[in-house]
Amino acid sequence: MKKILALLLLTALPAPAQVIMEEVGTLSEQLDKAGDQFRSYKFEKSVQTLSTLISTLDDWEKNGSLQESDEAVYKKALEIRAVSYFHLGREQNAREDFSRLVKLDPDVSPEITSSSKILRFFNTVRDSMAGSLVLTVTPHDAEITIDGKAFAGSRTIRLLEGLHILKASAMGHNSFTREILVAAGKSVEESISLKPNARKVFFFIRPQGAKLFVDGRLAGSADVAASEKPEWSQYISGTGNDPGEFFAIEALYLPPGDHRIEISAPCHATRKFTIPVSLDAVENKPGYIKPLELQMETLTLMVDSHPRSAVVEIDGTKYGSTPVEIRDFCSGSHTVRVFKEGQGEYSQKLELRGVRSYRLNAKLRPTLLWLGSSMDQEVSREAGSLFQESMSSALSNIESFNLVLSKEENPFLSDTFFTRGVSAAEQESAVKQLCSKYRCEGLLVSKLSSEGENVVASLRLYVPGISGFDETTALLLDAREPSFLVKKFDPAKDVALSGPLFFSDGGEGVVVLRAGGCWNGIAPGDRITSIEGEAQKTPVEAAKWFTGSGKKLAVVYSRGPEVRSAEILDAQPVFFCDGDGAGSRKQWLRFNQEVISSEEEFPLAAAKLSLASVEIGLGRPLVALDILDGLQLAEQSACLVPTRKYLRAVALFHLGRLDEAKEELAALKALPEGTRLGSDGKVLLLPLVEDLLKMTGDGERR
Repeated sequence: MKKILALLLLTALPAPAQVIMEEVGTLSEQLDKAGDQFRSYKFEKSVQTLSTLISTLDDWEKNGSLQESDEAVYKKALEIRAVSYFHLGREQNAREDFSRLVKLDPDVSPEITSSSKILRFFNTVRDSMAGSLVLTVTPHDAEITIDGKAFAGSRTIRLLEGLHILKASAMGHNSFTREILVAAGKSVEESISLKPNARKVFFFIRPQGAKLFVDGRLAGSADVAASEKPEWSQYISGTGNDPGEFFAIEALYLPPGDHRIEISAPCHATRKFTIPVSLDAVENKPGYIKPLELQMETLTLMVDSHPRSAVVEIDGTKYGSTPVEIRDFCSGSHTVRVFKEGQGEYSQKLELRGVRSYRLNAKLRPTLLWLGSSMDQEVSREAGSLFQESMSSALSNIESFNLVLSKEENPFLSDTFFTRGVSAAEQESAVKQLCSKYRCEGLLVSKLSSEGENVVASLRLYVPGISGFDETTALLLDAREPSFLVKKFDPAKDVALSGPLFFSDGGEGVVVLRAGGCWNGIAPGDRITSIEGEAQKTPVEAAKWFTGSGKKLAVVYSRGPEVRSAEILDAQPVFFCDGDGAGSRKQWLRFNQEVISSEEEFPLAAAKLSLASVEIGLGRPLVALDILDGLQLAEQSACLVPTRKYLRAVALFHLGRLDEAKEELAALKALPEGTRLGSDGKVLLLPLVEDLLKMTGDGERR
């Protein structure tokens, strides 16, 4: 089998390579044959055999193709032929071969003969061409090169007559370079003591595998048992510890000064401290850090989710469904994934150290696929690579979405979404296939374009089933800072048109400046004194209660001298699309997820109204109308009825069903003047109704 494999490899090589392999094989055979002839005292035949071999190697040396393995054959061939010539009485020929041998390697010594006469002859030839360098180096393990060739440390080295470049280097020391002049037959002494610039420091740590960080950078891992080296064992034993229980991080060179040390390991508390490092000007002996043992550290991890009954997966291991409480959970860095089939997922990397308990409330989110970036030919590859890397990092920090990175190998795939010749149908098909493959709800792709001296970045978002794309374009001032682009694709950064507004005049309580139908009679000018039994003295204190939870809050307030109480709804905001691009795909992903995830009646109603508003903005009024007609508002959500009617009127208007739109608007005109859009929104509803009535009356379309 080996012979067959060798034959296959040989036939697979190009013709020139085969020839070289055959020649090398032949030269080796010739050298062995000549050696046998020499040992049989057939010196003339040995010379004849070697002459062809040496002639070939001469040619290789002249054209620069002589390899290191070839040189070993070359030197041995010259040595055997030179000694053969000497035995044949042809000293001039022997001198020529020995001279060529010395040129190849001045430090060589003949090994094929023990004849003192021949050795004296060889030394005479070498002394006429080369001298000796007696070298002493500190530290002894320093790396030595002469004219680029590596040598061991302190020793006597033969060198050809002339000028040579000596270099010495060692970890933790300044390097050394000097020109050395060598005379034939003479000896020159050189003593080198490298100046230390760093100290070798050894750390001994428990447990095994602990990571060591020096000045914020990973410096090594404690993997080698301290018992493996006698000097380590001796030191550990001297501190009263068992060398078999500690692990070393070796050969760590630190410059003089103070250094920040951090040692961490899973399930253990992190140790942080500072060590001073000084140089030993004489010997610069290694420094040993007293053995360090990390203490075990665990915590109680509680994971809940919205919606509940989602699977909790930590570092690839499943821990059941939410809500989950995990006791004696290892501290350290962990990747948490919470997901529910058909309802999205949440993924996050957590750094859990120095705490006894940690609670994670995971809100399931849609997932976006980052396909990468294409670029014009004028944009440098360096800028493109920096932008790609920075985008991947920035996108992973979007609050509203999870991120998955593309593993597609086609470098031109991202061009599909920017090339004019590619139809919208082809783009939609590619989006659908990729999102299905990566199990994601949207696709992000970008392009870098050159406009004069400037680089412009364009970022697009595609959603399967929705034609077109969201796009933002901006001047790229720094390829490493694309976060300004990314933030525009994070709907969590968008402010919904809702929320209470308070004012404090320095007196007791909080004055309400804006309130809506969900506030159960509380009106602007009322003074809130307590929420859920807790006194409220500042607007900041009051605002903390309003998070859009959908829960009812017990409020005490005053209107003039009269003290009143009421239950108000902590209302989920309703997003209102104003038709100027706010009805985007990013908002569609956001509110579609909220519709899927909402488990309470009011948040679900608010999410459906928001999604209907976005559908209108996307030019899909029929879809919006289906959502609105299927929305049944219970008593708790009665304050959203005006908003539902208005959005329904807008959808009917876009569908050309003007009479039906007028009926909805006429009913809205009877509402009080202070009625606002959404839940506690800041937009008055009646002016919008009047504007739309005028448009329906004129028969115009927006």
